[in-house]
Amino acid sequence: THDVRQLTDPASLIDVEAIEAEVWQEEATWVQDYLGNALRQHPERMSVYAAYVADQPASAAWVYYPAG
Repeated sequence: THDVRQLTDPASLIDVEAIEAEVWQEEATWVQDYLGNALRQHPERMSVYAAYVADQPASAAWVYYPAG
């Protein structure tokens, strides 16, 4: 099975971090710093999504909505 989920809990960003680390073959600790902080401080200005295949994270995307 496969599905796309909106991630609203900063703790769930571990899946995004894993995807980024695999794709770029380097640590992706910036995910918690940037996306996690944005979700905590301004959740109305950040949307994060992850796609799952067989309940495993496969892809991720996010959009930041500037103020105004």
